[in-house]
Amino acid sequence: MTSWADLRNWAQGPFTQAYGEAKHLQEKAQQAGDDIRSARVGIESVGEVAERLRLILAGFEADADVAESALTLAMRALNEAEESVEQISMEVAATDGRAQSNYLEISDYGHVRIQPWVVESWESIPSADRLPEVYMDHPYQIAEEYRHELQATVDRIMQSAIEARNALAAGVAAAQVGLTRGETIAEAVGSSRADISRSDVEGWGEMTPAQVRANWDALSKDQQDQILARYPELIGNLAGIPFAIRKLANDKNMQAYIDKVNREHPDLEGEIERLKEEMNAPGSVQEERAGITITTDEEEARLAELEYLLASRNAAESLLDGGGAIKFDPENDSVIAISGELIDSPDKIITYVPGTGTDMSSFSGSITDMPEDVIERLADQDRSAVAFTVKDGPWSTWGGEGSNSSPEEMRERGEKVADFQRLVQIEDYGGDPETVAIGHSAGMTKVSAAEMGGMVTDESISLAGSYVYDEWRATPGAEYTHIQYKNDAINAVDIFGKKTPHNQDVFEKTYVQPEVNNNGIDGHSKIAQGDGTNWEGVGAISREIID
Repeated sequence: MTSWADLRNWAQGPFTQAYGEAKHLQEKAQQAGDDIRSARVGIESVGEVAERLRLILAGFEADADVAESALTLAMRALNEAEESVEQISMEVAATDGRAQSNYLEISDYGHVRIQPWVVESWESIPSADRLPEVYMDHPYQIAEEYRHELQATVDRIMQSAIEARNALAAGVAAAQVGLTRGETIAEAVGSSRADISRSDVEGWGEMTPAQVRANWDALSKDQQDQILARYPELIGNLAGIPFAIRKLANDKNMQAYIDKVNREHPDLEGEIERLKEEMNAPGSVQEERAGITITTDEEEARLAELEYLLASRNAAESLLDGGGAIKFDPENDSVIAISGELIDSPDKIITYVPGTGTDMSSFSGSITDMPEDVIERLADQDRSAVAFTVKDGPWSTWGGEGSNSSPEEMRERGEKVADFQRLVQIEDYGGDPETVAIGHSAGMTKVSAAEMGGMVTDESISLAGSYVYDEWRATPGAEYTHIQYKNDAINAVDIFGKKTPHNQDVFEKTYVQPEVNNNGIDGHSKIAQGDGTNWEGVGAISREIID
């Protein structure tokens, strides 16, 4: 049984060490197999003795393959356990902190309860006087409001811990069985120069990101190069593949996408304009007399399709000219753009979550200007950084599906931000870099929802942030900052009972140009722009990250 008390002591260190040892042994087994194979193939003699020697070496080669395969399975299990334990240990610490700050405590077995002194204080008040509107700020009321949400979080973490233990046990057992039976898996068969088939790589799509990383690490450099050259479309968006490899794969994928669109639509802009002219032309004498045009659903759908192709093609061209992308998936309306260099040990890792209205066309516009300019400001202060602009699927709208006023819609999208941040952990950057989440407008709602879904970062920055998720509580130990122009229009959300960062004590406030009466709507957009229009804002963001 795994108790909450056990989870408080979980640490990834032993798994990191064991994974490193397994990887070292796997590489030695791989090299041994290559050496034996070279020796076997190098026997030029003929006759019974030479043939017997070849058979003996073939047996040794097969044994090396089995050992390599078993160690690959062990690496997969250990890597998955390492990443799971890292995530769980961070969430446990954050959850314990949230409990204390909300007058709750978590028992060794994961039961959330109100701290005894708070209960005693509440019970000392005559029951007839315990009116919620009178005692709304009493610790008991605060604790009671959050208790059920926190219990759900504790239950989820404990279930994740059980699954992690079961996965590790199953992975180790698979390695033992393979070793006992002399079985191999495709990723470890034969020489380090052996081909990896498309079906092998396609099978990674059913694995966890940690398993994908373990399989990738188990391959030789020749095999990794082969996969990058042959199957970029399979690995460019695959969670668990190293970011630097995904970037190279998506360089190929984006160029292929551009070529395909241009081949199928050699005059795409003209095609769009001609369709618009047809749609705007009166279809009958009656329409002409009335000065109206009637378009069909088919025409509207065709126009939307062509305009989306144009936006996606332009985004691919812009990303190729810029920092690239670790995700480019126009079929699912997803992009994760890179700003800065993908180095092994950056000082800062920034996850930027843009606001309402972000779509594919944003990536051929100015959406990455702010993170790029922030990175330049940091470089001027001898701080290295990489930023990822995340739009994983349809993002947020002013109404309908994806409405920024719907907490559930924002939570669904926030979960994708949390998933991405877990991939940052898998990268295992050296030097213990600081992680920063930046949310603009409704992007901050997604960031707060991601935190409730388990995301833990060192700092969260709200840029003119909209409301935080309903059950959100700050992560103890993390820094929270809200940056906006003086009279941002988003502050009007307060009258609807939403909890906006500029009204939350946990957020330190920075008001850019407090002496200037910026237009409230213009200021709301401006804070997320680059140096050209938002010099002071970029400076404020950069200083906050440096501090």
